[in-house]
Amino acid sequence: VSLAFLLFGCSISQDGIVEVVPLAPTELKATLVSGDQVDLSWKDNSTNETGYKIERKIDTGNFTEIGSTAIDVTTFSDKALSINTNYTYRVYGINQVGKSISYSNEVTIKTIAVPTITTTAITEIISSGAKSGGTVSSDGGSGITTRGVVWGTSTNPTISLSTKTSDGTGVGAFQSAITGLDASTKYFVRAYATNSVGTGYGNELSFITIAASASTFNTVIGANGRIWMDRNLGASKVATSSTDVESYGDLYQWGRGTDGHQNRTSGTTTTRSSTDAPGNGNFILATISPNDWRNPQNINLWQGVNGVNNPCPTGFRVPTEDEWNAEKVTWSSDNAAGAFASPLKLPVAGYRFNDGSVYTDPLGRYWSSTVSGTSARTLYFSSINVYMYSYSRGGGFSVRCIKDIQPIASLNCNSATNNGTLIAGIRIEGLVNSLIPYTGGIGSSHNGQTVSSTGVTGLTATLVEGSFANGSGTLTYTISGTPSAVGEASFAINIGGKTCVLTRPVIAPSTTSGEVLSPKTGKTWMDRNLGASRVATSSTDAASYGDLYQWGRRADGHQLRNSATTTTLAISNQPSHGEFIITTGGDWRSVVTTNLWQGVNGVNNPCPAGFRIPTEPELRAEYESWTNNYNSGGAFSSPLKLPMAGTRRNSNGLISNAGTNGAYATSKVLGSSSQFLTFTNTGASFQGMGHSEGRSVRCIKN
Repeated sequence: VSLAFLLFGCSISQDGIVEVVPLAPTELKATLVSGDQVDLSWKDNSTNETGYKIERKIDTGNFTEIGSTAIDVTTFSDKALSINTNYTYRVYGINQVGKSISYSNEVTIKTIAVPTITTTAITEIISSGAKSGGTVSSDGGSGITTRGVVWGTSTNPTISLSTKTSDGTGVGAFQSAITGLDASTKYFVRAYATNSVGTGYGNELSFITIAASASTFNTVIGANGRIWMDRNLGASKVATSSTDVESYGDLYQWGRGTDGHQNRTSGTTTTRSSTDAPGNGNFILATISPNDWRNPQNINLWQGVNGVNNPCPTGFRVPTEDEWNAEKVTWSSDNAAGAFASPLKLPVAGYRFNDGSVYTDPLGRYWSSTVSGTSARTLYFSSINVYMYSYSRGGGFSVRCIKDIQPIASLNCNSATNNGTLIAGIRIEGLVNSLIPYTGGIGSSHNGQTVSSTGVTGLTATLVEGSFANGSGTLTYTISGTPSAVGEASFAINIGGKTCVLTRPVIAPSTTSGEVLSPKTGKTWMDRNLGASRVATSSTDAASYGDLYQWGRRADGHQLRNSATTTTLAISNQPSHGEFIITTGGDWRSVVTTNLWQGVNGVNNPCPAGFRIPTEPELRAEYESWTNNYNSGGAFSSPLKLPMAGTRRNSNGLISNAGTNGAYATSKVLGSSSQFLTFTNTGASFQGMGHSEGRSVRCIKN
């Protein structure tokens, strides 16, 4: 009987009175109120209990009692819990008889926390802004709803301030732009991330914005065409003398970013940094060997535009020792006077010693990015000398930034493609290009520059400033001017740190070295084909073949038998290049023009002064004088001694039938075609053909 009563929550006392044991509560619930508080609630299952007991286990541990409540309370708060931990709860009832014979259902809750985040080092500090960011390493168990950085002029800024960014959601790294700052002002910044629990903050960093005018600068050309900032980093102006105080600028510890330490009046600290970004704007006193602000040392901080702490503006970097030496050897004197007289106008800006003292002695000390053992190389000059030497990285020296030229993997200067040909005495207006192939491009930049020919006067070549595309490609430089004479025009252009010397042949313009009178017609002709070096000695004398002209074009280089080709039709009477135009149509011009070779004043008359393209009747009269020998034999036996010079095909630019066919242009137009005389070993005739075919020209005197 007792067992039956117990199964129903009852017991029998010694005097035989039935006493009811409380039943276990039902529907236990647990609610996560905050990151470290859980509220429990449950329903009563009977009316004879006098209270409740709550048990809890942590993760996979054992249940232990953590508290109790009176009869009129059916909720309980468990507070100050550990973050990211599983807590399991159960409840039972009690009265004067005992406790429930069973427990409520078990409920497990995992606690959450505010996010964990670190602040990214401050970079790109200017007068009105800077760059920072953060890395969210944990969301605390609840999704990140917003993240960014917050800043102010007082320590420990919070998101209650309006000066903050919003840079996405979730864990991971992000970048932030700090804007709207005042010049020469100290700011404190922290990264933040918010989830359903609250907001977590990263470590606090501080920096000082630079002077308003110091963020603007111009450039100046130094030795070997290199581009530099025209003033020291942090200076408000270009130096007007060696001792112009406003041109001195800041004093950087080697390898540090622009975090405020570089200001000549910045505070000091004896605590050396164990990271690349100290997280403060103090000048770190480096009085312990190896006299570096960082412990342990790091030699990879100022190397290149992508250097970890490169303090220079975008596209600029700290110069190498070799780059300083290249400037130094061009100075008019090896001292401070030579430094100021140079294009860089370097002032004697003094330095800051390892103990934080600022020295304004009349000397200059300028950092290079080159490391030497535990020190770094620096440029030194005074009133009596100049040299490069090593100094500990804890010193504060001037920085003058140089524009970056990143080398490319392979620059093939020896296989540059020459498009177009230079003809002595013919003016060109930037129409002749050379293409320089390269491989391994990484998107880096190269300088723009113009150089003069060292072979033939009157010519310059211009390389436009640009960048090396990723992978392979070509760089173009354009030649313009008037070649003064026949020869080889050589252009030395520095590209990506490598000097390429490229040459371009210059040819003499076609001129008549002799005339011949035709007794049959009484006309005076050139004694050779246009572009030929001599009078023909036979029908197949290659030296007498000369050039092959597209009908109506001038002598712009296209007529040379080895000129480059293009498939782009011309939109004007005078194409902006010397390329033979390939086309499947009848004309090298997009719109046919028929008035180009008519008379000595023809728009594009290619003949020497006083000569012109013959008309069809004029050339036909010579043809009829061959007295029934209408073939190549008659052509060569005539006073004009016409050779079989071949043609150049308009479909592919290839030379065709040289030595087996002659084709000579006339000025006569037949719609979209023109008429010419053609002959072989077996016959001769006049035919019409499109203007884009390349044919010989024999000029007649006007």
